[in-house]
Amino acid sequence: MTERSAAKARVLEIYDYKCANYEVCGNDDVTVHHIIFKREGGEDIVENYCVLCRECHAKLHEKVDVMEGYSGGLSKKEKKRRRAIFRRKKR
Repeated sequence: MTERSAAKARVLEIYDYKCANYEVCGNDDVTVHHIIFKREGGEDIVENYCVLCRECHAKLHEKVDVMEGYSGGLSKKEKKRRRAIFRRKKR
């Protein structure tokens, strides 16, 4: 198993194979999502992953792409903010 696969497996365990937004959406057909997007330099590590259902994942990408207008980069402050949001969920 690669380090990337191991990290994804660990994150799925942390989230009990349920969407991070489970209380709202109730979906357990999940995918692993990068908190800091790969295109923004996000790494394939546990701390940069969360678990979302496909519907929430699509909504998040749609919203973020529109909000950012994909500016080609996130500030350090924004990266820190995104990590903090999903770290709270993991506890």
